[in-house]
Amino acid sequence: MSDKSKLCYLQGIGLDYVDYHGNSQVIDQNIRDQLLIACGHHLGSQEIRQSNEQLDALPWLTVLAKVQTTVEDSANFKIRLSSPLLEHACQWQLFNSQKQLILSGESPAESLAETGHYFYQGLRYSERLITLENISPEYYQLHLQIADQQFSGQLIYSPKTCFDPIEKDKLWGVSVQLYSVKSNDNFGIGDFGDLQELVRLSASVGADYILLNPLHKLFQYSPERASPYSPNDRTQLNPLYISPKLCPDFQSNGLKLKVTESIIDYPAISSAKYAIFAEMFKIFTKQQLANNTDRAKQFHAFKSQHALWQLADYDYYLQWQAFVQLNRCQTLCQQLQMKIGLMLDLAVGCAPDGEEYQRNQEIFADNVSVGAPPDPWATEGQNWGLPAINPVQLKANNYQFFITLLRANMQACGALRIDHVMGLLRLWWCVQFQGQQHGCYVYYPFENLLAILALESHKNNCLIVGEDLGVVPPEVISNMAKRHVYGNNIFYFEKNAHGEFKQPQNFRQQAMLMIANHDVPPFYAWWQADDIKLKTQYQLFESSEQAHQALATREQDQQLLIKWLGSKAITDSRETIYHAVVKKLAASASTLLCLQVEDLEGNNIPVNIPGTNTEYPNWSRRLAQPLRQTFDQTSLFAVINQGRKNATEQSSNHSSTT
Repeated sequence: MSDKSKLCYLQGIGLDYVDYHGNSQVIDQNIRDQLLIACGHHLGSQEIRQSNEQLDALPWLTVLAKVQTTVEDSANFKIRLSSPLLEHACQWQLFNSQKQLILSGESPAESLAETGHYFYQGLRYSERLITLENISPEYYQLHLQIADQQFSGQLIYSPKTCFDPIEKDKLWGVSVQLYSVKSNDNFGIGDFGDLQELVRLSASVGADYILLNPLHKLFQYSPERASPYSPNDRTQLNPLYISPKLCPDFQSNGLKLKVTESIIDYPAISSAKYAIFAEMFKIFTKQQLANNTDRAKQFHAFKSQHALWQLADYDYYLQWQAFVQLNRCQTLCQQLQMKIGLMLDLAVGCAPDGEEYQRNQEIFADNVSVGAPPDPWATEGQNWGLPAINPVQLKANNYQFFITLLRANMQACGALRIDHVMGLLRLWWCVQFQGQQHGCYVYYPFENLLAILALESHKNNCLIVGEDLGVVPPEVISNMAKRHVYGNNIFYFEKNAHGEFKQPQNFRQQAMLMIANHDVPPFYAWWQADDIKLKTQYQLFESSEQAHQALATREQDQQLLIKWLGSKAITDSRETIYHAVVKKLAASASTLLCLQVEDLEGNNIPVNIPGTNTEYPNWSRRLAQPLRQTFDQTSLFAVINQGRKNATEQSSNHSSTT
């Protein structure tokens, strides 16, 4: 292996990958060179050798790593000792997060089991294993003394699986783009008051969770940047979701914003709501802060807890109110005995000009962004414009960035959906070279990230769903199953080896099954091929032949769906077809079934058309009618509950006989 190839390996830069069609693709070395530069490496021979030494040899010269992970039932930590140090005894102490001594021990270094070795400058370095007993999953601090030298590091002791409150029950829930909710009580955009109503409605019909779009903070002064998947900061919330009516500082004075359009006017609504927020903060300052009331003390405590944000008091106030209202929604879910409650969505990355990036710039690579390799839907690949995290710097950060991100998104929910969960293993980095876009997979410390994810899920009582659509490496699938990370299936794509839709009993059990999500058309649009007509209108097909082929494929899928339903009536109404699909899926093996509110109301307008930016009003569509009207008009709920009950019983019977 050449020095440069070794550096690519140590940096996590892939050499090849298997594409969507199953073919092996080798990455040009020029592209890999660009990624090395993006990670801060200089490509002179001497500089490459120095980088290799730092990434390969230096960890072996470090007796106790700054951070290491271990898994329940095999608790241990590793030390690396030069030959002279092996002649001494090791004394160690283990402290919990409250700095209490939990365990201690002493062993001759030579007696410890060896798990690896390394030669450097004439010395042999030996990796030795120290086992631990009777401790619980937690973050621990290690202290080690050997030959009058002292070392310290962090040990992350992970549960075997993520938090999973579901035993044998088959549950169902609804999904909604919260901003899209139409209501006479909001100010033109769905808010946490609407979410409370949705919680009550959903619980009343038997749903156990509500999947939301990412609620991350966006850009106040660029309100047209509405994509929740390109946020300003994933540790903060979008203040536009605050319901002024739920805030004690709000004085309406008859203020009301009447909205009739089907598309959200973000600049107008943002201007109006932030004007309201400014008045609310003035009242809070005058009545609460000036008198140091209990609410003022709560505000100061919130500021201290989130000091890393370094915001103005006004912005802290908005974040405080947003988190208070979101927490109340989850509390309401619990009071109404929903088994999961809110399921939040964690976007795969942040915008390159946002607060999250600026605050953590040292862990990001330069002049690259993440996306996806070419596939049948995007033949040139995708560039999402999100900055890429340098895996080496992520580890050097002791994973605090990742831990902080998870905690911020787990504190007010019962489940977290992780967008593009394959990013825990690898991400496709996009880079410009000779005027063209190229890409390459870069790999991350997968086992360590999974360990942290499992630990944080238990600390926050949060079930984990990983969005694993597209090209999914087998190690991601197997580790998700082992770690109880639920997958995410879209019915449109769930076909067997013969190209037919899978039968309900053959769906993946440990998964959330959806008919559609935000990146594919709602069912009515799919059934009527409205999405294909829209793509033709926006000239998203490369040729008219490709558009005709898409229509032919859809017609074939319609026939396959009718066959799957056991019906011959392709002329049945779209509502009849949708109800039949829901009834059959309710009895599927999948533990979680999720229905879109827009499908329940019969909406055929897409939330987002991948491949468009300003051509189509993505993330701006408002629901056609108020939530209560949709729930009152829907006759499906009894059918869904019975189907889920039957599926639960079938699963229990199968378990008892195997």
